[in-house]
Amino acid sequence: DWDDEEGYYCAQVGELLEERYLVQDTVSGRGVFSNVVKAKDTKSEGEPLVALKIIRSNDMMKKAAEREVEILQTLNNADKANKRHIIRLIETFYYRKHIFLVFECMAEDLRGALKKYTKNRGISLPVVKAYTKQLLVGVRHMHKFNIIHADLKPDNILISQDNSIVKLCDFGTAVEQKDVGVSPYLMSRFYRPSEVILGCEYGIPVDVWALACTLYEIFTGKTLFQGKTNNDMLKRIMDVKGKIPKNVIRKGAVWKNHFDENLDFKFVDKDALSGEEIVRIVTDNSCKRELKEFLLDRLGPEKQKSQEREDQQYVKKTLHFADLLDKMLALDPDKRLSAEDALKHHFVEDPREKKAAAAAAPNASGPTQVPPSATGRTSSGKTSAGHKKRSER
Repeated sequence: DWDDEEGYYCAQVGELLEERYLVQDTVSGRGVFSNVVKAKDTKSEGEPLVALKIIRSNDMMKKAAEREVEILQTLNNADKANKRHIIRLIETFYYRKHIFLVFECMAEDLRGALKKYTKNRGISLPVVKAYTKQLLVGVRHMHKFNIIHADLKPDNILISQDNSIVKLCDFGTAVEQKDVGVSPYLMSRFYRPSEVILGCEYGIPVDVWALACTLYEIFTGKTLFQGKTNNDMLKRIMDVKGKIPKNVIRKGAVWKNHFDENLDFKFVDKDALSGEEIVRIVTDNSCKRELKEFLLDRLGPEKQKSQEREDQQYVKKTLHFADLLDKMLALDPDKRLSAEDALKHHFVEDPREKKAAAAAAPNASGPTQVPPSATGRTSSGKTSAGHKKRSER
């Protein structure tokens, strides 16, 4: 039998699949729906590496895979030039009762790269800026087709071998706007916006929120909202963003789990002595510490006080970044910045830089390139085909 007891396909190194794909590595990643292996495409020139996502043998998972394929085909077909920063699906095939999805092979996921090459200390602002632009292009492309990714986080962003390109991946939980409902546990918890937690009918702004949390994380190396429960998430969100607007609270199907009739927050805490759950009514939900302060912490006091022009510019750009994230984290999803508008923000599209670039190279165009040393990985870095689908649910 080629399956394990949980329905995962057990690929073997050296196995030839579909008379074409020669398995190179079988430990590239395992998620709830699938496992990922790395293989050589023996029928393509140069025998490039591909990532094979093998769906578990299970009717529900097959249905989810079919939906993922449909979404990826929509996004890839509308991006023939491959400039929209969405992972490329090469083909699919059916083998030994499993659906196989064949993807281009990227180096690894962003969480793995951050951990390995920056020891979770984050990456420099110019690189964050380049990645911000690319990821916003990817999100804008999805949203143009009313597709919600619904699980954006560093694990679901892949990085190229030379660090210059990032792409959105894992569309296993992606959904079309017309098919959404109410789901307080949608998305991985740390990236879940307040409207989802409150049980509002969600929409494309949830991806913008999750992307902002992700961008904060790749710059600082820290998780922005590390709540232990949905209730704890709301408290941490309000500590940074202030009180959730009343109209947003009242739209939620489960708002009474978290707020009383006066719309004061019901914080579910543990008694220090007995360890029993107690509910504290919190009347002051004002912002305790602004987002920009957390970002400036990353620079350290010396850089912040420095009189050097370069340091002052870095501080200024960090504040621009804080302003962008603040707008992407608007508590009211109707007022949250769209990916389209975020691409016009002065952190991403600095008008002076644009002028200088145009003057220097009037014919230059193409994606923002990031130097290979940007995240600390050398070009001989290990290639792994996939990414583990982690979840803090």
